[in-house]
Amino acid sequence: MADELDWLELLVASERVETWLSILCRTQNSLSTRKQAIQQMAEAVMEREAYAEEARQAGAVSRLTKVLATTEDLVLKQALVKFCTHLELASAFMHKSSIVNYGGLSVNIKEGPLGDGLGARVWVVAHTLSRELIEHPGIVAGKSVLEIGSGCGLCGIVAARLGAAQVVLTDNEDKVLFNLRDCVAINSNTTSPHAAMALSSSPTRAASLGPYNISAAAEAISDTYAAAAQSGQCQDRVAAVVQHAGAANDCNVADADEPCDNLFDSENADSCDDLDGCCKHATPHGVAAREATSWDHGNMHVRYLDWAEAIAMEGPQTAPDTDSSSVAAANQAADSRCQQPAKTIAPHVQSDETFDVIIGTDIMYEAPHSSLVAAVLRQRLSPDGQAVICCAVRDQGMFDQFEAELRDRQMNFKIAAVQPRADDHGIVGKQHDYEGGFTLIVVQHKSSSADWHGNHF
Repeated sequence: MADELDWLELLVASERVETWLSILCRTQNSLSTRKQAIQQMAEAVMEREAYAEEARQAGAVSRLTKVLATTEDLVLKQALVKFCTHLELASAFMHKSSIVNYGGLSVNIKEGPLGDGLGARVWVVAHTLSRELIEHPGIVAGKSVLEIGSGCGLCGIVAARLGAAQVVLTDNEDKVLFNLRDCVAINSNTTSPHAAMALSSSPTRAASLGPYNISAAAEAISDTYAAAAQSGQCQDRVAAVVQHAGAANDCNVADADEPCDNLFDSENADSCDDLDGCCKHATPHGVAAREATSWDHGNMHVRYLDWAEAIAMEGPQTAPDTDSSSVAAANQAADSRCQQPAKTIAPHVQSDETFDVIIGTDIMYEAPHSSLVAAVLRQRLSPDGQAVICCAVRDQGMFDQFEAELRDRQMNFKIAAVQPRADDHGIVGKQHDYEGGFTLIVVQHKSSSADWHGNHF
């Protein structure tokens, strides 16, 4: 589960990793400066997941592979190879699985690295909304449900378990969508036990491969290649270790009880073989399971949804009480995305599809979101439908603007303060850490004749 500190640490890590990589890539820097940079970056990556994520996102392996080709110092070369090997192995185990229990209802969730997008992790208010649905199953039972900004899909999966006729879980980032698809498959009765195990097993392997075990494995492999490099036998191919260490990505299908040092086949340093066989369990099982995974499972369907499309369908907003900067940003986003078709293989939500219920958590954290979310609710909510949204209010002004956007679109709403439970970890402190605390928002069309949900109001 993610919290604000995780995100802030990621921002700091991004800046520091880029500084280290820049130092290493500049050959005019002194050798001692470059050695210090790789040492500091290696220590940070070994100790903090955020630094490993940012190094991966910054393309550290490919950038340092180029540095290897121009580096004559064998100590620096060995440090670079060791770092890249460690990073590749650590990246293979960044996904984490957990079982979330709400009394008699449990959900299996697989989270990815936060660097893949905010939706790669579960945020605290997802638990708050999930409990709201469980306490009031009539909100979704027998109805069509759209979850916007699904992320890991916790609330959407809960809705499906509570008897929704269909649940369409949506996001707009490919990495998040792939992880969302895995989460849906893991929780579906239509997924075979073997495939479900393959999709969710990386944290099992991660549990047995702690940072020290991964580091030891990386050191053993990189020492082999460093020795070959020192003997002058493979100056041009020493970077093979970092190009092929990704084979470890499928190690998660291995037996979790197998010792780490048995995962790797020995390599011939004299011939500098590549590492495509380094992982004994680098079989296609995990990949095949993922490729065979459908975007549709029972009453759950994973789809791509770009909120800017709703703004584009509305046309420019000219209401006098609408904040011009917020609308301008939303319209600009809509224009740019309409000019560039979405590059995703996930199926799209049908343009004319509406839903009885729309749910969402922590979906407003940037200024344009007030207009975008309001537009999506207006477009996608059926005439007598109801949206139930739970958010941390980081910027009260943004939520005030959201209210104005709803009024402009002839929508009624009710708002109530809520408080996540103490055992829902993942927030910095409690309610006072957010400008507006935590809020539950219910939205309907003004023309709706449906009863309002909940007793919070």
